[in-house]
Amino acid sequence: MQSPLRKHGNRWHSESCWSIAEIRPLWEQVLSTRQIAARLGMSKSLVHKLCMAHGLTRDRAEAVHLRNPSISTHWRSARAAARSAMERFLKRKLEPWEHVHHKDEDYTNRTLSNLEVLVNQDHYDLHWPNRKIPYEQRPNRKEYKRIYNAKQTRNLRGVCIT
Repeated sequence: MQSPLRKHGNRWHSESCWSIAEIRPLWEQVLSTRQIAARLGMSKSLVHKLCMAHGLTRDRAEAVHLRNPSISTHWRSARAAARSAMERFLKRKLEPWEHVHHKDEDYTNRTLSNLEVLVNQDHYDLHWPNRKIPYEQRPNRKEYKRIYNAKQTRNLRGVCIT
């Protein structure tokens, strides 16, 4: 038996589409109410009213950002976008020693389920687990520095620095 239809504005909706259970996961994926409405085939105003009724709210700045997301895929701007997404979610600025890690290692994927905040050392250990020898004590590093410094001093011979 189909659920009865309800009229909302000029559109008819079944009881099942009034459920917040379909909307909440999309909301937590940081989709805008417009994007949620398009995915579920509902009106934007209905999605907005259901979200408001269940306490799912965003401030205006976050809503504007969701409507006009940054389109750059350069790693530096993607890193900054991930940091700002996490700051909006936590409602505080991240400290300089806090890093935002992408769990799937795709830096363009800024969904909150893919992001986590780690301190410097934990993030370093996650990406480079086998680097137990300090950087300056690695055998090849000392040899490289010796050769590089010798080349630099050879290039400077005969140049008068005053």
